[in-house]
Amino acid sequence: MIGSNYIFIDVPKTGTTAIVNYLLANTTVSPVAGAITNSIRAVTTGPVHSHVPLLSYIDILGRQVVKDAYVFTVVRNPYARLVSIWKYYNKLKTKYHEIDPGTPTCKDDPHRHESLKYLERSPCFESYIEDILRYDPPPLNSTQRVIYDQQFPYCCVFLKSQFALLNPGGAYFPKKADGFVDPFYNRVINFESMDEGWRLVCKDMGWEHRMLEKVNVSGGPKWQSFYSEKQLESLKPLIMPDLRVWNSLK
Repeated sequence: MIGSNYIFIDVPKTGTTAIVNYLLANTTVSPVAGAITNSIRAVTTGPVHSHVPLLSYIDILGRQVVKDAYVFTVVRNPYARLVSIWKYYNKLKTKYHEIDPGTPTCKDDPHRHESLKYLERSPCFESYIEDILRYDPPPLNSTQRVIYDQQFPYCCVFLKSQFALLNPGGAYFPKKADGFVDPFYNRVINFESMDEGWRLVCKDMGWEHRMLEKVNVSGGPKWQSFYSEKQLESLKPLIMPDLRVWNSLK
């Protein structure tokens, strides 16, 4: 999502719908966002709230234009994010009208149909994790891993790794002395401290600070209760890039 002086990298299931709603209501969104959405239709879910990777903005706008903008995003514990995606799929199955009253999600929505097809293949959390674990990642810091992270899994933008969406290219994020991952980003919000991170973004940009109105909140048991110890260990090699990104903020 692009504004007159910012780029927001909208990572799915990290609480970003609330930020998108604020930006649409209180900032000027650039028309170029639509062109970018159309150019990478396979990884988008709508005309603005489109989960566009940083690398796509760089390819289309140019590296210097992106560097000159205020670039920000949100990251989340990847284990918790996988649970959130699972809950979202199930909510689409039975309570699609509650997802977001401001969007056209309904019985005939193709995104909902894709989610239902996914749930037919993975009807329970255990089979959902087994399906994810079918993908065998190449080693970290390899060219093959970069390509893999950008493509996995090809079937669903929600399951694309945070690393794949945030990576500006190159074998791996350089870790800066202040603890974050890449000089392209002016501010990265930790989902677990969203309110404080959002306050800092508003201060950076000179925007009026308002508490974000939470939407798509899944609720229910905490993410830890969904996993066995074996599942946590089995997933670790697959989600290691996301763990490194998230851990760099702690």
